[in-house]
Amino acid sequence: MGKPTPTKPTYASPPPKPSQSAPQRTPSNTPKYTPSTHQPYQSVSSTPQVESDQPSYTPTSPMSPEEEDPDPTAFIQVEKEPQPTNMDEIKKRIAYPPLAKEAGIQGKVIVRVLVDKEGRYKRHIVLRSPHKLLTEAVEKELPNLTFIPGLSNGQPIKVWVTIPFDFNLK
Repeated sequence: MGKPTPTKPTYASPPPKPSQSAPQRTPSNTPKYTPSTHQPYQSVSSTPQVESDQPSYTPTSPMSPEEEDPDPTAFIQVEKEPQPTNMDEIKKRIAYPPLAKEAGIQGKVIVRVLVDKEGRYKRHIVLRSPHKLLTEAVEKELPNLTFIPGLSNGQPIKVWVTIPFDFNLK
């Protein structure tokens, strides 16, 4: 058997001859930009729109997302701030970290806690802390906090509350 011979590609039209060149562009045959009237970010519905005299509504389902959390830095006027119901128990459960004691670390850990409409802890932000060891001791117990929810216009609301935790060596 011999070596296979390479085959030449076949073209639909013959390749251009070196003497032929592309036509020169002139202002009259140069394509011009025409802005589109298409709105790329318009919402398009796949269901037909039917006009009706009935008011339209969007049903809510258990799968719909919850209301957005308030900004932790925003001022929200409330009639009554959330009140912790088990703060004494939580403070007793927060143990002074032995390494922090040995090192003489003391101070105040200040956290901002998001309390939901039912008075439950949702999440927190540490505003200030003298040391990571003290922060970790507080963060471990924060989810166990319960509250009387904050009120605005007589209704419970989701709101942030600031809580200090003191660590003092006596």
